[in-house]
Amino acid sequence: DGSTWVNIGAYVTGTTVADWTAANPSMLIFKYNESNYGSQSAGWSYLWDTSTELLPGSGYMAMLPQNQDALISVTGPFAMGDINIDLTFTDDPNQSNETVDGWNLVSNPYPSPVNLEQILSRVDGVEAYWIYDNSGDGAYITRNDQGVGDAPSTLDIGQSFWVKVSANQTLTFMES
Repeated sequence: DGSTWVNIGAYVTGTTVADWTAANPSMLIFKYNESNYGSQSAGWSYLWDTSTELLPGSGYMAMLPQNQDALISVTGPFAMGDINIDLTFTDDPNQSNETVDGWNLVSNPYPSPVNLEQILSRVDGVEAYWIYDNSGDGAYITRNDQGVGDAPSTLDIGQSFWVKVSANQTLTFMES
């Protein structure tokens, strides 16, 4: 279809869908909810309400039409302090395919790059992360907590990423 998908996240508190779509009214914002039963696609929801607040630490995917871009500019207070992000694992009793359970889309909550390998190394049960590579063939790139993989070790400002868990976990971003 020619659309471009981008991993994205808020790092300014009070950010709304309208703040992002003001940069390009054709941009669509999606959130993923791991606890929705069914296939992996059942977790997606389109954020149609422009007043919906986009929370620092929550991950989103933005879809832009082919050959369009968006320069998002949002003002407000930054997310500060240590930030805990709950990662969920919901075992769907209606299917036995464990590959669809436990996927969480989260983001860098800070207005600065972070070393994602360091963050993951503090959480037993979160061994790798995935980022959509919209510059290549539309595949995901990955890196584990030991530094092996083709995804960047530094997570950019406002970038979301995927992690997979097999039990509920907490991912902590430490401001220090």
